[in-house]
Amino acid sequence: VARMQQPAAATAVLPNGALIEDLQVDPGPLIRELRYRTCLEHPSQAEKDLLEQQYLEPLRTLRERWWWNPMAMSVLSRQLSEHGFVLIDDFLPASQASALRAANQGLYHAQGMQPGLTTGGPNRVGLPHRGDFLTWVGFNGESEAE
Repeated sequence: VARMQQPAAATAVLPNGALIEDLQVDPGPLIRELRYRTCLEHPSQAEKDLLEQQYLEPLRTLRERWWWNPMAMSVLSRQLSEHGFVLIDDFLPASQASALRAANQGLYHAQGMQPGLTTGGPNRVGLPHRGDFLTWVGFNGESEAE
């Protein structure tokens, strides 16, 4: 909250909780986010039902060690090929997802994460941040591109 109350600063909080800071210097990230959101189209109930029937339900039937099952890989491959993304509902058991969330929050609060950066270095126009925070686990290179 203190970061949002700085004098002469403009900050946006997106519906998912992401924070975009320093908008008084470069409002571009917020403008791009708003433009993107105006282009989003929510799926119809029929589209949701089809997604559920074709992709989510077959994976739920393979709950126990599903990732070893060739049918699961087939369903995921088909979704990636047809839609360009893969949605894996309940990928981790709730206990593991909670532990992962707690570990990430601990890293964030202990300043173990850095702001996400965009590419471009000194040639970048605008602010060099994305609004997210991350840490690389098991990575010793100078940049994420390595």
